[in-house]
Amino acid sequence: MRTVRAGVVAALVGAAAALVLAVPASASHHPPNSVPGRVTVTLSRTDAATLVFQYTVTPPPCPNVETGCYANYGKPYGIDIYVDAAGGTTDGAVGLPTLVSPPANCNSATRPVVLCDTNKRNTDDPSTVLPLTGSFTVKGKWKKNATAEIVAEGFSLNTYQEGVAVPPPDCSQLQGAFAHAYQKLGDADSAYRQSLHHLAEIENAALIRFRIGELYVHLRNRAVEDFDASELALAQARAAAEKAHKALEDCEGVRKTGPSTSVRGADCTEKEWAPLLARGQKINLRNFAPLVRKIHAERKQNKKAQAARDVKRLRALLKTEVKALKGLVKAVDACK
Repeated sequence: MRTVRAGVVAALVGAAAALVLAVPASASHHPPNSVPGRVTVTLSRTDAATLVFQYTVTPPPCPNVETGCYANYGKPYGIDIYVDAAGGTTDGAVGLPTLVSPPANCNSATRPVVLCDTNKRNTDDPSTVLPLTGSFTVKGKWKKNATAEIVAEGFSLNTYQEGVAVPPPDCSQLQGAFAHAYQKLGDADSAYRQSLHHLAEIENAALIRFRIGELYVHLRNRAVEDFDASELALAQARAAAEKAHKALEDCEGVRKTGPSTSVRGADCTEKEWAPLLARGQKINLRNFAPLVRKIHAERKQNKKAQAARDVKRLRALLKTEVKALKGLVKAVDACK
């Protein structure tokens, strides 16, 4: 009895193993009864978006040497090309690719990337079968380390080739463009910090030394103009760096979620920079120049009491702005 049971268990285990071996791998798209070797595909890449698939079908020899076979024996009526991401569980194309100048009976999709079928099954009609050799040009966004599989089905033909590596794109130009944009971002960031510190120094000097007058107004206006220009240049440099980084990621088949840390030029995120810009806009001495002129006029008229009161108002005004500037400088320095 034990011998019989052992035999049954062994048979069941063997059958289960055979079933497991018969199931295609997760990246496989061919039918279980398909055999490799009678179709091949090679891939080339003209740019980051464009893949060229070149295939060749080798029909099996006719078994009837004396009588021969029907006209379409061993020829394909359907060809599918799949592109899988690394691991084979997801699509290797991002979004819907485009088949450039599609041949007759062919179109593009996500899975498969290329689908060709004559929708005819006549063994002698030449229009029923697809060419034994051909190529497809497909444009799209492709994931890194993707692989391709081709499946050909036809009359006495059921074959495939899988695991064909998608060649990586040449991203050297985009890498150079990103490096240049990143350098420009660093320069703009330094210029922004310098202009902000320069503006703070002018305000501090006016408060500590009470350096007022037309010269101060001129210096301050010039510093504000430089600060505004550097702020705009920083925003433009950051946008250019983000654009270059996105292009490089698209080329390399990599896209990370969230803001990119490599193009910020500092450790602050966009959300952290926005309040700084808002705080900077609040720094504005609209009443400074009229008040300075009033103090000069009062001194010329020997109105010392009124001039003293206005000087206190001016000091309070300067203290408020210097406090705001110092806070802004500290916030910017925190982004180093």
